[in-house]
Amino acid sequence: MELRHRDRYLDHLAGVPMFAELDRDDLALVARNSTEINFAEGEVLMNEGDPAAEFFVILEGQAKVMRDGQEVATLGPGDFAGELALLQHRARNATVTATTPMTALVLNRREFSSLLDQLPGFERKILRAMATRLAVVDVHTIH
Repeated sequence: MELRHRDRYLDHLAGVPMFAELDRDDLALVARNSTEINFAEGEVLMNEGDPAAEFFVILEGQAKVMRDGQEVATLGPGDFAGELALLQHRARNATVTATTPMTALVLNRREFSSLLDQLPGFERKILRAMATRLAVVDVHTIH
């Protein structure tokens, strides 16, 4: 990758909340270990019940999260999906579908695990987001 283009891309990644705490070397590691993929409106990123293979960080666009046929969340730039199934080695617990043209950073299982091991800032973001999601579910289940 041309140096100027690489620097612009690292600046772009630094603007994503998931990666905001990472330094340039760490951002370069994320860039080397991930693939940027464009999704069309209506394209499914993952299906509920399918085996987990990737982790997605939304860079641009929107997606909806459906569980048991009900919409449970809307995702946008900086949001991510797929971590729970990868961490638990379980099937997907939701279907995620692009609701607009969307660009996402995609890491496969090996790349995701490697970044968790190598980047404490990345791991902390994942853990914080999971705790927030759990708290929201907890609030909705307590009467």
